[in-house]
Amino acid sequence: MNISSIIYGSSARHDNDKYSDKDMLIASTNIDEHVKKLAKSHEATGWNCALYTFDKLDSLAKSGSLFIQHLRQEGVEVNDSCGKLTKIISGFAA
Repeated sequence: MNISSIIYGSSARHDNDKYSDKDMLIASTNIDEHVKKLAKSHEATGWNCALYTFDKLDSLAKSGSLFIQHLRQEGVEVNDSCGKLTKIISGFAA
């Protein structure tokens, strides 16, 4: 299964403080129990995880979503061995 993740928000910008949340996007072909368990393991260490399918992210990118623009501008890739997340974000055109 292809799973990708990216950190965004103040953690990615390195302007977080002790009150900041830590945001991570986890993307996969489908959101199954394995992906949900992965998110729970990150949430146990203080991350807020947003779960998306690649198809949903692609749809958001094609519609000009500000969320995708935000990821493109400041996201820090954690894992994208399949390259799908990078392709979606880099192909975004506002």
